[in-house]
Amino acid sequence: MHHYLLLSVFLVFSSSYAELQAQIPVGSNQCFSKGGIGVTYQGVHVVVNSERNELRLKDAQSWVGAGKSVTEVVLIQNGQIVENPKASKEFDLTKCLVISFQPDRVIFFDFSKSKGGYYHRF
Repeated sequence: MHHYLLLSVFLVFSSSYAELQAQIPVGSNQCFSKGGIGVTYQGVHVVVNSERNELRLKDAQSWVGAGKSVTEVVLIQNGQIVENPKASKEFDLTKCLVISFQPDRVIFFDFSKSKGGYYHRF
């Protein structure tokens, strides 16, 4: 059920829902963190065991969101968080990593690779 939330986010940015649905194997790709840190793509790591929604970006940057019981979606392009896709002239969803924080898991999908997965939270 949680990956359907991620699909609804894709609908906002894409008119090609059928193509996306056929390419997303995230629900069956469970990943395992090491030391509470999960590897995604674009140099981004998910802090799985944090009490907050939290990312480690390349160049030692970090992002901390709401508490882990709050669902949040983060868009990342070229290793940087996209604050407002509508205002960005450089925004290109085909180059983005989408991370969806759920209370029980963190789901990620990289459009540039057409790959993704999820980590269970603990």
